[in-house]
Amino acid sequence: MKPTMKKAASLLALFIAVCSDLVSSEGGDEDSTAQGSVDVSGTSVTLTCPLTGTVSDPGSTTWQYKEEEKKIPDTDGKTQITLQTYNSTNNGLYKCSNGNDYYHFYVKVKVCESCVEVEVVPMIGIIFADLLVTAGVAILVYYWAQNRKGASAMAPAARPGRQNRAPPVPNPDYEPIRTGNREVYSGLNKRT
Repeated sequence: MKPTMKKAASLLALFIAVCSDLVSSEGGDEDSTAQGSVDVSGTSVTLTCPLTGTVSDPGSTTWQYKEEEKKIPDTDGKTQITLQTYNSTNNGLYKCSNGNDYYHFYVKVKVCESCVEVEVVPMIGIIFADLLVTAGVAILVYYWAQNRKGASAMAPAARPGRQNRAPPVPNPDYEPIRTGNREVYSGLNKRT
């Protein structure tokens, strides 16, 4: 799939912040520079925990969601989890832990099913080309209007044959109203 047209998981990634500090409680021996990752694809979000299992228990990684310390089902021993059909109610704090070590993720993502991600450079090119075409059409209309105005200024003003016509015959339906008339309805709405 082309990177410019790949189906995006997020119309706008409002905020994907991965807390990069590894918070260790007593006796933690993990590398403090380890970082987790968050990947968004379609409507699924994948979290990868940087903690590895201990020598005595290599598959002891557990995942919890939000402040309630609610354990995420079917994730025991996995260093990577995928949240299918992610929506805004899933935003919040995630924690992976391995023994006494734990790592926090704060995830806030807006996803949509049929969104398309567009690169910035082609979009700027499309907008620039549209502006050029619009300016070109405006210039063509301006010069076309100027040429028509110049052509009409050179033409004769009017035909002499129309000026010598006789006045039209008066039509009795359009005669002016006589104000001195004393007919039945001529005095309506008059106050004396």
